[in-house]
Amino acid sequence: MRDILRWILRHLVDLVAKVKLQGVENLPDHGAFVMATNHLGILDVTMLYYAIDRWDVFVPVAEKWEKIGILRW
Repeated sequence: MRDILRWILRHLVDLVAKVKLQGVENLPDHGAFVMATNHLGILDVTMLYYAIDRWDVFVPVAEKWEKIGILRW
């Protein structure tokens, strides 16, 4: 199911934007790392799942987004 969701996400993003990933090959296959985004707002998490093939991520959410149910979980 996760692979299907990622496939859908990647195709939807590719319809509206040209995304160029750089340096993904330097990320570890397992273990911890920190990834910083460039503050795309609500798209930060979307682009994270677009870019990497891992689901074990922790994404801190700003208080302003906690009121939106799907982002709160």
